[in-house]
Amino acid sequence: MNAKHKLLVASARMAGSSFANTVVFIMDHDENGAYGVAVNRKAEEVPCTCGMCPKNPFPMYLGGPCDINNRIIMLHGIPRVGKDRFAVMPGLWHGTPKTLNRIISTIPMDDHRFKVLTGYAGWAPGQLENEVAQGCWHIIEATPDLILDGDPDELWESLCPNTSKIPNFSDN
Repeated sequence: MNAKHKLLVASARMAGSSFANTVVFIMDHDENGAYGVAVNRKAEEVPCTCGMCPKNPFPMYLGGPCDINNRIIMLHGIPRVGKDRFAVMPGLWHGTPKTLNRIISTIPMDDHRFKVLTGYAGWAPGQLENEVAQGCWHIIEATPDLILDGDPDELWESLCPNTSKIPNFSDN
């Protein structure tokens, strides 16, 4: 089983865990383990108490419980700023802070197909395979549209309520 570039959809077995109702895009998965980012968990805005802080012009997402030393992960679907070396899959690219600044300053707000995430989710070797075997996750094909578009509050519900309709690729 390899879940690289697929979506993990938390099953009902994950209720009560930190991954309940979560959809995770797996960035990499090999013999060393797996890591990915939750694509449906908006971060709550922390109100500024000093009155000097600028408001963030875009929503932030909680990619997962693992810290990345105050850095961000950016995924985007804007071909004119995507570079081949940052391609994740057709129609989806990693972005850098420079990419984010270019998007914010030069592209109309209604053309912002990107997510900025803090943190990530990680699995030790064999851990994700074990969780899938226990029925904790459904593995489905990822698309840029599922990752970037639509209401993140409805993504898990749209993918998970009738799990018989979700193809499981755990046998790949």
